[in-house]
Amino acid sequence: MPNLKISKYENEIIKDLQELIKIQSLEGTEKPNMPFGEKINEALEFVLNKGKDFGFKTKNVDGYTGYVEAGKGSHMIGILCHVDVVPAGEGWKHPPFEGIIENGKIFGRGSVDDKGPIISILYSMKMLAENNLIGEDNKIRLILGTAEETSWGGIKHYLKNEEIPDVSFTPDANFPVICGEKGLLDFDLKMNFTNKSNGNSISVIEITGGESRNSVPSKCSAILSVPTDKKQHLKEKVQDFNNTYDYKIKAKYNDKNVEIQSIGKTAHGANPEEGINAISYMIQFLNSLDLSNNDITIFIKEYCELVGLEYNGESLGCDFKDDISGKSTLNIGTIKLDNKSILLKCNLRYPISINYNSIIDSINNNLKNSPLKYFEFEHIKPIYFPKEDELIKIMMKAYREVTGDFESQPIVIGGATYARALPNTVAFGPVFPWQKELAHQINEYISIDDLMKITEIYTKALYLLCNN
Repeated sequence: MPNLKISKYENEIIKDLQELIKIQSLEGTEKPNMPFGEKINEALEFVLNKGKDFGFKTKNVDGYTGYVEAGKGSHMIGILCHVDVVPAGEGWKHPPFEGIIENGKIFGRGSVDDKGPIISILYSMKMLAENNLIGEDNKIRLILGTAEETSWGGIKHYLKNEEIPDVSFTPDANFPVICGEKGLLDFDLKMNFTNKSNGNSISVIEITGGESRNSVPSKCSAILSVPTDKKQHLKEKVQDFNNTYDYKIKAKYNDKNVEIQSIGKTAHGANPEEGINAISYMIQFLNSLDLSNNDITIFIKEYCELVGLEYNGESLGCDFKDDISGKSTLNIGTIKLDNKSILLKCNLRYPISINYNSIIDSINNNLKNSPLKYFEFEHIKPIYFPKEDELIKIMMKAYREVTGDFESQPIVIGGATYARALPNTVAFGPVFPWQKELAHQINEYISIDDLMKITEIYTKALYLLCNN
């Protein structure tokens, strides 16, 4: 590939990413031609308009998805990205939707996942087109998802209505290249309450926490009814728990009730061990109290037995592992409890070689005597490419030629990327092997140096795919 001067577009790349970060593209209320809300539509239109400015073909597909296309050949190379983001959460050093630059880093929700790569790909396409390097037989299509963090509704609509690329990658994971992704099982655990007696002990009125099943919850709150003679007991238990677990349980007292706050640490649901689950710690704390003998208390004890503080799902029967992809991970993402029922939204990532039916049988066996009932929400099968696969080899070549890193090898992840949606598709970047994962976390950022480096890598990869 000719030596392209990617650096000449550095200022434009930075500015465009900042503008895209400023769009708070969280899923919202459906409106006409905006199935996922105004902000996601605004982000979609921003990228499509940028593609038009570059002279590329663009299409908005019913507000569900869209694409930017360069080249006119029949062989299609796809890049699958998404404009939506997860909620920002609390505790940022800079406002999460402003794209502020500090010490060469662009801070903002989506800077890594997935807005930085979108801007990078747009400029990779621009440079290849300007230098006539796409080839007469090829076309490159940047496909824009709109609900990747939730239902995948955008990409599902694309698959039903648009042409499928011959080969694709999605810049929504790690370098050097993802050769496999664990299976993903989203499910709910529910229980209805009939015995609501409170007695003279502490009673739980409600519990709420978490924002999505694929993020470790950083905050959980509970409202308690506490008899006067139990308030000292509660104060002592708060202090004891925080000392024992080195944790942050806070109690706010008022005339009628007491509000309990559990403060954890968010992380991607695929890596729950990197976070601190505020829901699990809240339930663990509540289980230490002198609670009323009712169904809510039964649920709390059941949670501690089946989940506890685990993140591999051992007690629930989800503790599987293999040599290819390691152990299962289990994340309890949200909780909603009132005097009628409890709903837990759960996210399980299981090893590539494990049979789905074996998992279901194991969970059901562990729940057979439990008042908690299992309801499947969504199942996505694992994917795997041998390291000798031609697509894997091409991506490794692009990565190695740009970075000089010949030690890192293809990896398996727990994340669920768009690579599962299309055939002959792998996840490729943008996080380097030596970097900490910042997607879904507070203070998400991408450095300007890395932004330019991934642009160089994606330009090389697209060139190789056009000329292989």
